[in-house]
Amino acid sequence: MTVLALCTVAATACNLDKALKVQDVDVATPESTITKAGLPVLYAGGRADFQVQFTGTDASVTFPGLLTDELRDIDTFPTRIEVDQRATQRTNGTLTTWYRNMHLARVSLERATAAFHQFDPTNQQLAELHALDGFMYIFFAEDFCNGVAYSTFGTPPVYGTATTGEQSLARAIAQFDTAISLAKPKSPELYLAKVGKGRALLNLGKYAEAAAAVTDVPINPKDFQYLVYASENSTRENNGIYVNVGPPSKRFAVADVDATNGLPFRTLGMDTAVKTGDPRVRWYKSGIGQDGASPAYYTVKYPSRSAPTVLADGVEAQLIIAEYEFKSGAATAAMTRLNDLRANMDVLNHEPYTNPGQPAATALPALADPGTEAGRVDLLFKERAFWLYLTGHRLGDLRRLVRQYGRTAESVFPTGTYKGAAGGAMGTDVNFPIPIDEQNNDVAPSCTDRLP
Repeated sequence: MTVLALCTVAATACNLDKALKVQDVDVATPESTITKAGLPVLYAGGRADFQVQFTGTDASVTFPGLLTDELRDIDTFPTRIEVDQRATQRTNGTLTTWYRNMHLARVSLERATAAFHQFDPTNQQLAELHALDGFMYIFFAEDFCNGVAYSTFGTPPVYGTATTGEQSLARAIAQFDTAISLAKPKSPELYLAKVGKGRALLNLGKYAEAAAAVTDVPINPKDFQYLVYASENSTRENNGIYVNVGPPSKRFAVADVDATNGLPFRTLGMDTAVKTGDPRVRWYKSGIGQDGASPAYYTVKYPSRSAPTVLADGVEAQLIIAEYEFKSGAATAAMTRLNDLRANMDVLNHEPYTNPGQPAATALPALADPGTEAGRVDLLFKERAFWLYLTGHRLGDLRRLVRQYGRTAESVFPTGTYKGAAGGAMGTDVNFPIPIDEQNNDVAPSCTDRLP
């Protein structure tokens, strides 16, 4: 052994670079993971990238919530104030980071699904990854203008052409259909894909198909609730909703009747100081925000950096079915469904509506049928707003009110005078612009239009 070691040293003594060179085993390159042994890395990477773009500090929950009436900016960052004012510029750096993270997640998930199809096509994780990829296309359709390009980042890159929101939703449905075909009966992966497909179809105005897609999704969260998990381990893994709408950053506040049209989230929600009100929007007041002037109203729906976030569940499925019932003239059935949800203690006393250590919820009072089509639309979308508060649905819903129900943008979006510390007038955004980075794509450099 000694002779062999000496010979080895002698052979490399003239080249210390070779003698000291070691293989870096801490970094998994894309090429090294395209094997069956690399599938766990691809699966974990795809899910992690999805979590960053979904529940990061400025991501698919908080940024759309800021553009709508869910949140109010209480910090000093111009890039966030622009969003709250409905006047986001293409040069907005915070928007650009989120947009990049979205495409990174999309590419990461699609790299993973391709590898699973090649090396382990019966693994249920493949169905889950396809479903998550479907949600990526939903986010692009709900949050951004028409014109999003889906490029391939190879060498050289292949730039995508401009797509419409409808085309993005068609891509989403294709991913969900693949997931459904791969998932086992009554599995979480199956229900995840079904709720996603229902959401995509609802965005297309296909109410009957949307209801049919989700009809067998369990209501009880103990039977199905797909959670996107967060962690205390690193900033990247934190629940950014808690970070932004909480004391760590003091950036956003739970809004209340935001700029004329906003819903009374705080007025009707549960002030934890008095422990009364709607438990679906729990909040508390604690000093002032980062701007040094605005009152800070923080959410307790996400009470820590490691709090999970619901991506899909039976509550959303019931809301989709209720919307179809209203549209088809079955208002009595729709009202019964909404009131059954409000009385469901399995749901109300489960995360995220009641987290560990929080006061137990009581059944919500039954709703009365408004008796008119307009009143029923108002009621349905208000129920959706409270059930789905800070889960990334509100912007898509406000756009649907304009696109599918004939409302004007200025009757549903925050409008008039901006009430934040920066002051000024509200803008007219109903979606996010494509960041200026895309100008490098000469076939799809910007929005084709900003229609809802």
